[in-house]
Parts: sequence; C-alpha cells; structure tokens
Amino acid sequence: MRTPPLLVALAVPAILTASPPAAAQNSIPAELATALVAMPTGSTPEQIVVGRIPNGFPAGVAPAGGRVLGGIARDTSSAVAAFAVPQAPAEATAALRQALAEGGWSSPGDPRPQRGFIDPNPMRNMGFLCRGAEMLSTAAAPAPGGGAYVRLDYSRARRMSPCAMMRAARPGGMAPWDSVPIPALTAPEGATALATGSGVLPASFGRSGASASTRLRTDQSAAALVQHYAAQLRAAGWTPAPAAASPTVVAQAFRMRGEDGKEWFGVLTATAFPDSPVRDLSFQVNPLPPTDPSF
Repeated sequence: MRTPPLLVALAVPAILTASPPAAAQNSIPAELATALVAMPTGSTPEQIVVGRIPNGFPAGVAPAGGRVLGGIARDTSSAVAAFAVPQAPAEATAALRQALAEGGWSSPGDPRPQRGFIDPNPMRNMGFLCRGAEMLSTAAAPAPGGGAYVRLDYSRARRMSPCAMMRAARPGGMAPWDSVPIPALTAPEGATALATGSGVLPASFGRSGASASTRLRTDQSAAALVQHYAAQLRAAGWTPAPAAASPTVVAQAFRMRGEDGKEWFGVLTATAFPDSPVRDLSFQVNPLPPTDPSF
C-alpha cells in the first residue's frame, strides 16, 4: 500500500492513534488527508487520529450533521479537527458560525474585507472567532461528489490571548493599512499560493504607504500575471502607465486620486524565476510626493 503524502510530510514523528483496528493505523484515509492538507506548517503534530475528535479539542463546536473524519493534536493547547458535511462550503460555514455565535464565540473585532493578494486556497481563507482566551478558525472547501470538508483549528493561550491582542489592536492599530487604497487581488485560476503578506511602509508627506506581496506556483508568465492583476487594479480605480519588461521581471506603475483629493502612486511587479514555476508579485503603494520643488 502506498503511504499517503500527508503521512510522509507531517506525521513521520507522530504517534498514530485511532479507533479502527491496528492494521488501519498505518495509513490515513484519503478523505482525511484532503481535509487536512492545507494545515499551516511550522509545528510538528503529536497525534493524528482517524474517525474521532483529537485530544484537547473543545466540545460543542462540531458542525451539526457533520461526519468526523479525524484530526491532529499539535500540543496541549492546540488541535485541528476535520469533518464532512452535506452542505455546500458557504452554507456549511454560515450555519457553523451561527451555531458558534450562539455558543459564546464572537469575532475579535469589526469584520474587515480582505485586501491585498488573496490566497486562492479556500481552506486557508479562514475566519477567526474568540471565546475568552480560546481561538477557533473555520474553513471549508468543496468535497468530491458534493458537500464540503470543514476544518476547525483550535488554540488556547496560556497567557496573553491572541484574540485579546487583536481586540486591543483595533481600530487604531490597523489605521495606516486601512487608509491605503489597496484592493483585494485574486490569483488566476490554477495558481497555488506559497506565501502571502502585507505591511505598512514608513510615513511620508503626512501619510503612510503599504505593500502587499504573494509567491505563486503557476505556469503563467510574469507579463500575463501583471495583466491579470492590472485589470483588477483598473476596476478598483487605479490608472495604469505602460508596463516595463525584461525577460524575467515586469513592472507597471499606477496612479489613483483618493476621496480626499490626494494622489497615490503604486508599482505592481512580477518576477519569474528561470526554469521554475515560482512567481513573486508585489504591489507597493505610497502617497504621491507634492510637485512643490521645496520638498
């Protein structure tokens, strides 16, 4: 029997425990592997369970009518559980979040629209809920043959809760990023996001700039990617200048006038690494410097 890739990549050092017979403990069902394959990396699982909830996972948060696929216990304060449900992903997520709200879980702050480069993997576009020092993220993706896989990531802080820190950071902590007109930028079909990020740039001329970046695995060229994202920027009100290109790097400048009458300058850059499907993209936005020569 061929060992599933998830077992090789994540579970070699793990202790496999499950309710099925011992012979079944040497492999992870493909359905469970599919539901967990987008698990964030950076931590070694201590336990992978099949057909039941992992140790340390809270009671009362499973989706109604869901079938337990299994899960992962990372340590004494974090665990992941995966379920199969008959509803479509959006319907399943909405029903689950409503049930969690009735159970005392709430958003750490006002909902904010996604901006910058959006991870095309729906299993990683999570929504966070908090209950005291506990944090729960929900994600759903279509299941083959209908329905959805739902994954719940649970963590409990021993000291300072991440939920408390996010509450403390709003609204002032996100103000510089919120003031920069970077729209949501969705990846082309078939692309896989290897990393995404964003940040606030140093203030100049009374305002801060911001940058967003992503690393994709795709067969599209740098020029095609710039065209793809430039169309979204134009739709968001940005005016493009002609693109500049080299064999591996394509850059295009944009300008936008904000509602306050002040202008912004942005540069979209795509880099294609030679002999590789990896592409790096960034969109950096700064306030346009004044034309007054005294500056």
